[in-house]
Amino acid sequence: MTYVCEGNPSRRAKVLVTRCTDMALSQTAAYLGREAEWPAATMLEGMREHYPEIELTDIVQIIEHLSPAQTLELTSEKQRGE
Repeated sequence: MTYVCEGNPSRRAKVLVTRCTDMALSQTAAYLGREAEWPAATMLEGMREHYPEIELTDIVQIIEHLSPAQTLELTSEKQRGE
């Protein structure tokens, strides 16, 4: 997956996706171990900045990935045949 900086599209970061998990928005903080930082009201308010109609019952996708450095290391090893 490639992240592109909205303010500067020439700034990009490539990462290797390791898992995609679908779940209700209400379950995401617990899944990520962030319940203390992201109570339901906080999570909903933050998500509504981007998705005004979202509800806690809506299904979202958690995308987990390696860091850019880990991705580069792994893909470099594969190219070298290691």
